[in-house]
Amino acid sequence: MKTENPEEYAAHTNRMARWRDSRRQRAASKLEFLASVDTSTMSGPEKATHEKLQSLIEEREELQSKFEEGFASGEMSDEDRRAAWEQMREADRQIADLNKAERENLIKKTAEAVGFTGEEVGEIAGTIMKVIEVTENNSWGRGGRGGRGGRGGRR
Repeated sequence: MKTENPEEYAAHTNRMARWRDSRRQRAASKLEFLASVDTSTMSGPEKATHEKLQSLIEEREELQSKFEEGFASGEMSDEDRRAAWEQMREADRQIADLNKAERENLIKKTAEAVGFTGEEVGEIAGTIMKVIEVTENNSWGRGGRGGRGGRGGRR
């Protein structure tokens, strides 16, 4: 494509560069936010989730960079490329699980900070988590719930 259609190749290269920059900025923003969270009132498991999430985001970015460098240089074999891709997918899966746990922990801490106590904290957090779940687009097209004919969708 580089020699056959240089304009399309340049456009594709520019789109990929913008995507990489956007991904890196999102990761940096997440890490910056997570680093700013006061962990002094977190329980042991909450703090472990918080720290593991930060670590995995950093590891995922390193894997992505190595993958892109190896792909661009042509020095990565198909087998190594598949292995790296699988590592990134597994990191993404773990990050998604940790994101959900971290989100719930931070929502509970926020509910407590504004004066909710006891069971109220869990009820408020549960409601907010449900709102997030039903308004996210992350599961569309991946066998997720909802959508046309799905639970809660049009019939």
